[in-house]
Amino acid sequence: MVLGDSLAFLAGTKALDPADLRLYPHVVGEILQTRTGRPWDVHVEVRAGWSILTLQRALRAARPDSDLVRRLAAAEAIVIGVGTMDATPAALPGRIGFGVRDSDTVRNRVTSKRRKLAWKTFARIYPALINASGARFPHTPPAQLRASWLALAAGLRAVAPGAAICGVVPAAHRCALYARSMRHHPAAVEVSTTVAAELGIPLVDLPALVGDEIERLPDGIHFTFELHHRVASAFADLVVAALTTPPGH
Repeated sequence: MVLGDSLAFLAGTKALDPADLRLYPHVVGEILQTRTGRPWDVHVEVRAGWSILTLQRALRAARPDSDLVRRLAAAEAIVIGVGTMDATPAALPGRIGFGVRDSDTVRNRVTSKRRKLAWKTFARIYPALINASGARFPHTPPAQLRASWLALAAGLRAVAPGAAICGVVPAAHRCALYARSMRHHPAAVEVSTTVAAELGIPLVDLPALVGDEIERLPDGIHFTFELHHRVASAFADLVVAALTTPPGH
């Protein structure tokens, strides 16, 4: 089961069908099949703008008989492909800016005829507000990020106690939508890596994987197909290691 943000279904600047086999969630399945000698079914649950904070809230709000909970309960491995949004700056503080910084909300509140214009307007206003504030407002403050990580892990382990779980170190970016600001990235990385170590959840180091290629990404944040494959290979390494590690080790 892959829980992902837009990094899971965009290639460059193009949003693809999450079922596209070139995207990292499905490449993970292919690699696992090769390395374990058996087929893997991959279920993908993705939302643009999902963060650890909003994913934890979505899981908490999900009905026990929902597709999300049923698929998680049946999963042998769970990939938490979110966390990058938590490291970005927000245009407004706290809950005031919650809906504004949820790009799915912005896209879906308008009709299809007005959607493109609304998004272009949002893409101008949002970074302007970030710049005006000096990027002072974090999407997810460190204390809230820590609490969200702990609650998310507890929720996943309650639903799928036997599943191997892995996550990501928040990706770096040079994205214009977030005014190219990395002000809150170091704090989010520190919280995520510290909490994940406490929980025994291994992480794929996205900043290390992307490296200097960040400067060549079309929008400064979303992966090329080559990076999708590289990220998938790193996730597969973690899943295979977790599957072959005896409980308690």
